[in-house]
Amino acid sequence: MIRSTLLTELDRVKAGSPLRHRGFRRYLGSFGASLLGDQLWFVGLAWAAARSGSPDQASFVMAAGSVPRAVLLLVGGAWADRRGARRMALLGQGGRLLAMVVAVVVLAYLGRVEVVVLAALAFLFGLADAVYLPAMAALPPLLLEDGQVPAGQGMVQTLERVALVAAGPLGGLLVAIHGMRGGPLALVGAVNGVLFLAAGLLLWRLGPAPGGTTKGSSTEESVLSSVGSGLRYIAGEPVVLAVLVAITLLNLGMAGPLNVGLALLAEEFGWSPTLYGWMLTAFSSGAVLGALGSSVIGAVRRPAVAGLVWVIGAGASLGLVAATTSAVVVALVLVAVGVCTGPAAALLIGLIQTRVPHDHIGRVMSAVNLSSLGLTPVAYLGFGRLAAVFSVAGAFAVCGAAVVVTAVGALGVPTVRRAAIGGTGDRRGRLPSP
Repeated sequence: MIRSTLLTELDRVKAGSPLRHRGFRRYLGSFGASLLGDQLWFVGLAWAAARSGSPDQASFVMAAGSVPRAVLLLVGGAWADRRGARRMALLGQGGRLLAMVVAVVVLAYLGRVEVVVLAALAFLFGLADAVYLPAMAALPPLLLEDGQVPAGQGMVQTLERVALVAAGPLGGLLVAIHGMRGGPLALVGAVNGVLFLAAGLLLWRLGPAPGGTTKGSSTEESVLSSVGSGLRYIAGEPVVLAVLVAITLLNLGMAGPLNVGLALLAEEFGWSPTLYGWMLTAFSSGAVLGALGSSVIGAVRRPAVAGLVWVIGAGASLGLVAATTSAVVVALVLVAVGVCTGPAAALLIGLIQTRVPHDHIGRVMSAVNLSSLGLTPVAYLGFGRLAAVFSVAGAFAVCGAAVVVTAVGALGVPTVRRAAIGGTGDRRGRLPSP
């Protein structure tokens, strides 16, 4: 009896696993290769930018890749709905592969790195990202049965954290050992070319979805009408609006220090490329720990309050970078920042997801994605200006304080403090057979 019950339970678990679907396994392989390539590109680009000009110029290079993403991210999501997520993901991946080929050829031809060239390459990559990112984000619920989507999304999140951890030391190693004409960024581009080609082939071979096809509720709307109705919904929901504003301001406060500030600190303190890579890994490792911790958090009566308290911890830790010149202490502080961001993101974004009707969730989550990806040009340029006016350490202190003040301000909104998790119905589409 016990053996029979155990076998039945094992069969049930196996049947419900997202990995049971060949298409989703290929999706994970494609997404994982792309994630690793993304992080290697950002490591190499930030390192090259920090050594090719002033702090303002380095921030300009990093911002150049984010501008097209900021302008076209919502449009890319609308096109994924109308033209097919798989088709647009393939188009975007092809554009990213082309950007890497151009990077290798141009840098090898010039034999040196120029700020204008770096900015142009970053812009080309960001343009392809605007097509690729929303389409890839739309694929998991179209590939999986409804009950498998949460587990599938957990696997996607795990890949993101692992890619962050792996890319730090690997990117630092590539920067340190490069021997290609055109510098370390040319070598990063060559490695990414292989990764993106493999990712594209896996994406091309995605199998048919497990169910039939359904059309989204807003397919008859124009792109601008769809975006407008989503924004009107957000404006009419006080809790969603307040939490989204808080998330947006928090992303602005964190993106500059972590993506531009660390590269500038490496230049100021004379860190080696490998040590710089390990600093990125310190934050990523903390983020992995935080993500694992958030996965075992039980029901929280006041998720916004708990999430914002974690945010205060992240901001306070970020500000501590300004108080030390020790690489060991900086690494420990970055671990703490990463640990705090995991539960904060899970609680705040989870609160939004469970309060928004499913016929609006795509547009609302596009706004969330825009706050974390599309507005990074402002964060990059703002951090560069702060570093030029004060110092790199001073810019870290200002950003950490801004994060804390933002979280405290959000806690001052009564509806946010009282907000509780609340669900809506589940209406998901399916990916047409390729």
